[in-house]
Amino acid sequence: MDAEAISAATSRKERQIQRLLWASLALTIITFGLSMAFLGIMSFFISWAGVGLSLIFIITLLFVSAKERRQRNGHHGAANTVVARLSCTQRKPSIFFAFFIAMVWAAALGMLCYTVAFFDHFEWVGGWAKMRAVPAIELTFCAAHVAVLVTYGVLCVKERRRVLGAEHEKWYMLGQYR
Repeated sequence: MDAEAISAATSRKERQIQRLLWASLALTIITFGLSMAFLGIMSFFISWAGVGLSLIFIITLLFVSAKERRQRNGHHGAANTVVARLSCTQRKPSIFFAFFIAMVWAAALGMLCYTVAFFDHFEWVGGWAKMRAVPAIELTFCAAHVAVLVTYGVLCVKERRRVLGAEHEKWYMLGQYR
């Protein structure tokens, strides 16, 4: 095994990336619950699109990274298997889709800002008066989700540069997967 591949698997940034994935999963589930209070109408269903894309993205990355970790530790496969230098979180599609999903959440954030400002002029009566804070809380969680996904993308780019040894090159010019 390549010593650089082993250090890339256990680096501090790689652990932070995994924590950000778990935080994003928690934020996705909480945001889905908050969005269900108004059946997604307050964000014009953009939150639901963000939830769907995020769940697919996060669960896929968590399963593939767990599989890679098991292979690195030697629990599965032959002892002489070649370890890829880049983990699934450091590859270009993962970085691209993280920023794309962050843009979807930013769109949901914008729509929630609009609806919270617009619906604040109406009189909330009966049981709906108790639900007045839900869109504002959903707005806060959408903003947190954008921050988590952008942080994830930036950390992945930095870790990719470190692993490939190309700190001064652009992220899209970092060569093949090796």
